[in-house]
Amino acid sequence: MRNWIVNGMLLGSLLLNMYSNAQAVVGFPHQDRIYAGFSNYFECGTTTGDTLLTMTATNATVTKSGNGFIIKPSGNKEVVVSILNSNKEVLASKTYRVFALPTPELYLGNTKNGNKLDYRLSSELKVQMDPYTTQGSIVFTINSWEVSLSGSGKVYRGTGSSLTDEVVEQIRIAPDNTELSIICSYAQMNEPVTKKITAKFKL
Repeated sequence: MRNWIVNGMLLGSLLLNMYSNAQAVVGFPHQDRIYAGFSNYFECGTTTGDTLLTMTATNATVTKSGNGFIIKPSGNKEVVVSILNSNKEVLASKTYRVFALPTPELYLGNTKNGNKLDYRLSSELKVQMDPYTTQGSIVFTINSWEVSLSGSGKVYRGTGSSLTDEVVEQIRIAPDNTELSIICSYAQMNEPVTKKITAKFKL
């Protein structure tokens, strides 16, 4: 058995039953789950040299995307993903359980929403999911942010995923037990919709 790294995703291999000297690639590192309401990205390959591979899936839609395919479950039933060669013969199949996509959290540095901010010089904002429950690389982009400190009455605004030096300094000098509130506008990989996420930290 071999593994491939493609676009930041670990793709595990499945031995083919039809060709003893061939392999095909299906999937994500957890090898048993995909997500409802999400563009699950798959790539496939085979050692037979066939470059006209296609993918099909039960209980899901499949669309071509660059070098791979986007699979979107149509419900919560298991999805069987199959690789077909240029002759439309099935080379390999894999069954995936369907899960709801976990809710992402907003981080300031390495501190997650709801926790005490022990290190006050952090400037990096991150929207991410628990890496132990998600497959592949689900990337979020932060477009803009708003920051407020309880008792100050002022709101600071900016763009991108880093707080300005001014805001970091205000966080640094704020009295203990001040509450830091952050609202971010962000977008999820392969999805055009912009969403809002909030977080609160105790100083």
